[in-house]
Amino acid sequence: MSQAAAIRTCPTCGLTTAARYCAEDQSPTIVAAAPEKGLREYRTGDLIGHRYRIIEPLGKGAAAIVFATEHIGTGVPIAVKLLSVDPTDDEGMTAVRRFLREARVTASLQHPNTVLVYDAGQDEAGAFFLAMERLSGETLDQVLQRKLIEDQGMTQAEVIEVALPILSALDAAHERGLVHRDLKPANIMLSLTAQGDEVVKVLDFGVARTAGSMLTRGGQMPGAPKYMSPEQCRGKQVDGRSDLYSLGCLLFTCVACRAPYDDREPMRIMQKHVLEPIPDLRKLTKVRLGDAFVELIQSCLA
Repeated sequence: MSQAAAIRTCPTCGLTTAARYCAEDQSPTIVAAAPEKGLREYRTGDLIGHRYRIIEPLGKGAAAIVFATEHIGTGVPIAVKLLSVDPTDDEGMTAVRRFLREARVTASLQHPNTVLVYDAGQDEAGAFFLAMERLSGETLDQVLQRKLIEDQGMTQAEVIEVALPILSALDAAHERGLVHRDLKPANIMLSLTAQGDEVVKVLDFGVARTAGSMLTRGGQMPGAPKYMSPEQCRGKQVDGRSDLYSLGCLLFTCVACRAPYDDREPMRIMQKHVLEPIPDLRKLTKVRLGDAFVELIQSCLA
């Protein structure tokens, strides 16, 4: 895609122009055309956005891939998420506007327990990307998988050490009207600094939504059923309280090695969030828990 010669569109006001920035509102313009390259066509050595060289894939989903890359000018390690968004129809353009607007909000968080966002834009092949700090370490999900094998949940002290940084990161996001909506163990990284210190990082704020929005492109409901709030399960509008419910599910899982509600069918899990009472945590864990800690989790799940 020759973006330099293509007619570009301002996703904010809709103005068409050949310039890379809108003369009306200074927003970055985009090429409103279907991506020329599928996400799985990107290979090691390819450049994203003319500046991020792909080293290897880190993870992939139905509509996104995250690559380990390095900046070709500085050599700084960067994680780049490529999103599958087609801006040629109204729904796709709405998704682009939301993505660019919320990328700016996410980049403004600048919180020690939130993954730093450095850059966002449109790749030369037409895909949209989000460039973030690249972390080393393991996810909370990986920790819990080991605990499951050992048949022993995390201790109360261990869970509190993880919970406090998550709460701090959520507080900073909620102050800006940003709701994560997909809080789960796989999105919590126990990152190691160059000095060997462990820092808790909340991942995937790059696909968060502002309070009040409900659906992603194509009508897909975000979130993992085991950790979704009742209002998420019912397709209702959400705010910061939904994230606190998800945090309660996450903390419950840390000490019980199982989510509060589970089933083979995702829809049944969602029904349980809406209809069933809060399970008795003490009956589901071998870990010794204080009354205040149990009340905290019950309060999140109320």
